[in-house]
Amino acid sequence: MIDTRIITFITVAKTRNFTKAGQILNLTQPAVSQQIKFLEEYYGVDLIKKVGKQIYLTEEGEVLLKYSKELQSLSRNIESKLKNKASILKKYNVGSNYDSRRTRTSICIRRI
Repeated sequence: MIDTRIITFITVAKTRNFTKAGQILNLTQPAVSQQIKFLEEYYGVDLIKKVGKQIYLTEEGEVLLKYSKELQSLSRNIESKLKNKASILKKYNVGSNYDSRRTRTSICIRRI
């Protein structure tokens, strides 16, 4: 699970637009700006440079983007591994009124 501010930063970096990032994330543009400002204050660097209406990542922003994408990938891998592991360990109880040696269901279950 990644901090939502990092996800917001990745989305702003992809779209190069605070409003579009907000629409994608179901956030207002001021909320997106606030999250980016928090990251800049937290790390003590400017992450985004605005030139007119254009948005560019600073060198520090590019570094954060690189590591944020790696973090996002690792987070997805962890989630996938843990959820798959949990699903393998689940037990299923199946009941039947028929002789289980003769039904099609029992044949399918044996194959699994």
